[in-house]
Amino acid sequence: MTSAEDPTTSLDSLIADAVRLVGERYSQPIGRVVERRRGRVFVVVHGEPPRSGVRLLGMRPIPGAPPGRERLIAKLQVQRTTQGLVECKEVERSGREHVEKDDIVRVQGNPQRLLLAPCVALVDLAPVVTQVIGEKLRAAILGRMDVELVGERELEARAERAYWSGSVQEFLGRLDGVDEVLFPVLLQTAGRVLLNLEYYSVERGRAVQIDVAVVDTDAMLRAWLRAGNPRRAAPPGFRLLTTQVFPWNVSALAASPHGGLLAAARDSMHCLDFDYPGLRPTQSLALGARQRRRREPYTLILVHDALEGAVRNERSAWIVSDERLPQALVADGENGVQLQGSLRLDSSRALEDLWVATRGPTPVAGSWWPSPTRGEHPVVEPLFADVDVDGHVDLMWSDARGMLHVQRVAVHRTASFPGFGDVKAVQPGRIPDSRAVLWLTDPVCCGEADRLHAAQLQDAELQLVWSSPPFDGTLVALASHDLNGDAALDLVAAEAVEDGTRFHVFLALPGESTPARGMALSQEGAR
Repeated sequence: MTSAEDPTTSLDSLIADAVRLVGERYSQPIGRVVERRRGRVFVVVHGEPPRSGVRLLGMRPIPGAPPGRERLIAKLQVQRTTQGLVECKEVERSGREHVEKDDIVRVQGNPQRLLLAPCVALVDLAPVVTQVIGEKLRAAILGRMDVELVGERELEARAERAYWSGSVQEFLGRLDGVDEVLFPVLLQTAGRVLLNLEYYSVERGRAVQIDVAVVDTDAMLRAWLRAGNPRRAAPPGFRLLTTQVFPWNVSALAASPHGGLLAAARDSMHCLDFDYPGLRPTQSLALGARQRRRREPYTLILVHDALEGAVRNERSAWIVSDERLPQALVADGENGVQLQGSLRLDSSRALEDLWVATRGPTPVAGSWWPSPTRGEHPVVEPLFADVDVDGHVDLMWSDARGMLHVQRVAVHRTASFPGFGDVKAVQPGRIPDSRAVLWLTDPVCCGEADRLHAAQLQDAELQLVWSSPPFDGTLVALASHDLNGDAALDLVAAEAVEDGTRFHVFLALPGESTPARGMALSQEGAR
């Protein structure tokens, strides 16, 4: 079955709720008139009562006008506060009317000068999430007429340090030209994430109000909360956005022809979309019963682009494993994608033609896939991609010895490279003069510490251009795909961890100068 989820993420909802609360804080009236007696006006206010001498505005909604449209009735001056009521007197009227019961009371004066401190998290969460929350809040506040954002990055950093050190009151005492400081603070309870909006008055030197935005955690937000703080390193020309942990044992990754990402697990296929700053699950599809059970099964996802020379239909992707007959992943209108099972004839012919066209290392052992266990050195990681930008699909595979083989259609012999590990993805060259990047991992398995490598073919040689520090676990799958639509190929790495799979999203930086020509659309390769 297909389960399509609401495209609005929990993070979106959390930010929207926080923006609403901030807006209400600075646009809502401070209170309403409850009584007029002997020339005195009595007001009930929300939150802290204003001090004696403060000027207020008595406003009245305009009948028939849109909400928020008001006219000024009179200006008030606070006399005193008694038993929760603020007693005022009229000091100036705009016409002949007086302030009456149910009129709105606002503070007279210039826009509030607000220092927005960086969002801090009291949970183990990817830092980019707090950055996104801060950026969204800032963008919403910048457009307001009743709030003026003040302060520079250094001042904001000092506010953050004061919060962590518990010296906010001392920090407020040194501020000049600021009315309030807003600290967004992220917390977590069972199944929920909270964003506290803590407002501190500089004049009073303490917190005067706390608003709370609350959302239930969805799969995307839970994945960030489970990710922890793994080792971080990005290839040249890439930026590591975030890490997420999903409770699936992923065995294959591929770009979805519909723009997202496909992740194959043992018994299911998962569709993910890129929703800054990470991956959001959109569908989960059951692969069905296994015809044959294998201790360490392999799964391949072959997209239509790689098969179009051999398959004359519009199916978007094939899911191939040694436990099931091949299945096609096809578009299903507004319902996303669907699986079509047991397409024995079409898929077997397509895969056999593709393997033969690229002069694969062994004959086809079965009726629908060249066996990875046949021959003296079995195939471990077969991969189809155009590595020399000649328009033909080439073949790469790693064998059980850790030997990497590259068979290009334009070259009549197979090139073999010992000691380069397992090939799991290819970032093809985008122009004829550029070079493809082969994304490799160490020849390890079963939870051993792994590394990510980038290599490029130059004539008959394979050159290593970058290697990562060790990951905590084994990298089980990689995918090179444009996630954010900027024409640069990004990279997603799937790392097997104890409670599922940790996803590392590396976003390509177009135009970034890199030592490898063509890598992440480097300046040299883009010429």
